[in-house]
Amino acid sequence: MNNLFLRVKALILIPVFFFAVNANVLPQDTSKVKPVSKKSDLIQFILPAALVGFGLTCFDKNNITPNNTNVYDWRQRNYKDFHTRADDFLAFAPTVAAYGLQFLGVKGTNDWKKMTLIYAATNAILFGTAEGLKMITKNYRPDSSDTESFPSAHAAFVFAAADMLNFEYGSKSVWISIAGYTTATAVGMIRILNNKHWISDVFVGAGIGILSNRLAYLLYDKLIKNKSGKGNNLNFMFSPDIKNKGMKFGLQFKI
Repeated sequence: MNNLFLRVKALILIPVFFFAVNANVLPQDTSKVKPVSKKSDLIQFILPAALVGFGLTCFDKNNITPNNTNVYDWRQRNYKDFHTRADDFLAFAPTVAAYGLQFLGVKGTNDWKKMTLIYAATNAILFGTAEGLKMITKNYRPDSSDTESFPSAHAAFVFAAADMLNFEYGSKSVWISIAGYTTATAVGMIRILNNKHWISDVFVGAGIGILSNRLAYLLYDKLIKNKSGKGNNLNFMFSPDIKNKGMKFGLQFKI
């Protein structure tokens, strides 16, 4: 994964987790997630499943539908010298927007402490899945720089954040959702134009990102919210990990 992407990710997420640790000294927003029916539980996973399914078909070589070969050839003909690092920064735009709205006092579906809990769960699912697939598949990138092509972690991360932005603020304005998903789509396209990913990587990554976010919201709704009342039993733990030269982030809750 791109080193700059990892560094910027740390700069964004570490302050978020620090805020979460100290959230219980702030007034709590008691807004609740709308009940999710069993029917909507299933329907909400159709889109990410379709994205993953389409991405898998892109391995097939043909001249009819977009696939890895013809999209790569198109890129080589038209944008061979294209290169930008905008994707490393745009990937964080939906996350910054969601927290920016929270700190400006614009109420979302959840208060920012609960949103952080869900966001942490989303990223745990997302990166566990994406990195696991990278280790198993070992697909070369289009530029042959390494074997971490499938799926796109950039696409997974930004589409998960765009989906969170939609869940939290889509009811406020459809343009917030459109802006989030448009930014995510732009990141996916730039990854292809930068010759860092095949189209299959981007579609599957997008599907994994949305799937991770919706699964995290569903798990929160089913396993935590309904048993923790207003969320007062949720505790965040964030501490240095000297041995591994990093940070430890943990969640504790009573069921």
